[in-house]
Amino acid sequence: MNRKRRMYCYASILLLILGLGAFCGLLLGRWAANVASRQIYGVTAGVMAGPEDAGLAAAEALKRPDEKMITRGQAELERYGYTPEIFVRYFTGKTVPAGMLLFCVLAVIWLITRMLQTRSLKRRVEGLTKVLRTVNRGGQAPLAFAIEDDFSRLEDELGKTVNELKRSREEAVEVQKSLAENLADISHQLKTPVSSMTLMAEMLKDEVRGDGQIYIRKLEEQIERMNRLVTSLLTLSRLDAGTLPLKRECVDITSAVQAAADTLSPVLSNQKQMVAIQEGSDASVIGDFYWTVEIFINLLKNCSEHTPDGGRISVYWEQNPIYTQVSVEDNGPGFAKEDLTNLFRRFYQGNSSAKDGTGIGLALARKLAQSQNASLTAENNPTGGARFLLRFYH
Repeated sequence: MNRKRRMYCYASILLLILGLGAFCGLLLGRWAANVASRQIYGVTAGVMAGPEDAGLAAAEALKRPDEKMITRGQAELERYGYTPEIFVRYFTGKTVPAGMLLFCVLAVIWLITRMLQTRSLKRRVEGLTKVLRTVNRGGQAPLAFAIEDDFSRLEDELGKTVNELKRSREEAVEVQKSLAENLADISHQLKTPVSSMTLMAEMLKDEVRGDGQIYIRKLEEQIERMNRLVTSLLTLSRLDAGTLPLKRECVDITSAVQAAADTLSPVLSNQKQMVAIQEGSDASVIGDFYWTVEIFINLLKNCSEHTPDGGRISVYWEQNPIYTQVSVEDNGPGFAKEDLTNLFRRFYQGNSSAKDGTGIGLALARKLAQSQNASLTAENNPTGGARFLLRFYH
């Protein structure tokens, strides 16, 4: 509410209060004028009855005014100009200002009481908000109940909910930590046999001739696939445990995308696919260059796997004061509807997934993005194909 509207609202409330006070004062004044005039008319008639019993008649008129006496007294006073309107003007002249003043005083008392209640409620809400923020950051801040009322009961229920959420979060953190440790342990355990298999495949390559070379190449492909899986699992476990060191540096988007495309160059060349990177507009974000390249490797690899031979993968970006958005899209068939909701789940593989896929690349890409104050989502391009949206928030 702007200042002009607020002042208009206050003025309207003041006029309403004054109007109510004047109305009540007017009613009270007319009632008082009626009562007083009847008594005065009765006393006047009693005095007119005669000097010997004037006092007694006046006293009787004050106690129980007779209608005949009132009529006679009124007629007598009206001869001298004392009409009922004079009594009304006199009394309303007193009661109307008094009523307006009384209503203003009552309004001020109500307003002060309301302000004190609002201020007290605001302090309690701020205190409760502070407690919730402290708990949300992982700290401890017990709730204090100063007054037993509806709000304190709300505080009590919130306190129970906060404690339950805190307990659940601690359990989830422990489970996640345990899972990360187990994944890291498994990954480390697998690295040794994978390295040994790689070495043995190299040795067999020199010994085997003919068709045996085909099997050696297939063996090397499977070993490489297992090595990627182990490396990805190890990276994910370090991200979950918060032990993956991430730099805070200026990352040039063009350089990062080009580095990712160079890494996948053999695959892209084999499938005659082209990566078109936006030109004529530079963009940079704050993050870790190495792991940002890893994000783009996973996105480009996914696009390549779902793009036909000779296809095109486009990378472009746009910037605004809030974020820098990088779009990676292909001209393939796009995502199936049921895949969109599960695309970033670990080990999820849709019907159109590559045969040698591990189902972990996109999950790793999103986790790496989140660790760098970025978000990663996917959608179908309205003109056809799949599109990934990577937003780096400033």
